[in-house]
Amino acid sequence: MSAIKYQTAPVPQAIGLKAGFLPRLVQRRARVVSISPSADDHAALRRVIDHTQWRIVTASTCREAFKTLDRADTLLIFCESSLRDGTWKEILEYIANKPEPPLLVVTSRIADNYLWAEVLNLGGYDVLAKPFAENEIRQVLASVWARHTAPLQHPLAVTVPAQPL
Repeated sequence: MSAIKYQTAPVPQAIGLKAGFLPRLVQRRARVVSISPSADDHAALRRVIDHTQWRIVTASTCREAFKTLDRADTLLIFCESSLRDGTWKEILEYIANKPEPPLLVVTSRIADNYLWAEVLNLGGYDVLAKPFAENEIRQVLASVWARHTAPLQHPLAVTVPAQPL
């Protein structure tokens, strides 16, 4: 499969959404942060995200993550459930008071109903089982993209074509 090249706002096409008109605001290059001590986790996410214009930034500990999460362009965080120096709950607490907090997806080899309910009840976005399946990563990205752009799809929102006319 060859890499797809896009000129503007390629994220919807790369993750399986229809091309078309996108609000100017969402054409910026959003960041995805992967927090995990596992290089395999980072690589699996990178394989999917590299086909979009989103950028992936990696961290292996909470301390490393805190340094990068202060950036306003972070849209999504994939966080291992347990890290050497903390857990996903500390990451969630750190981002909770941000004006536009990124969405948090918790990753775990034991992605059971208990973890899923806990993540959702505490304000997380989703749980992703490890090892990652590329189609599940794409599904999460599509869901996040739809959630991020939904408020801007109001009929009165200013939109611009994704491709020049």
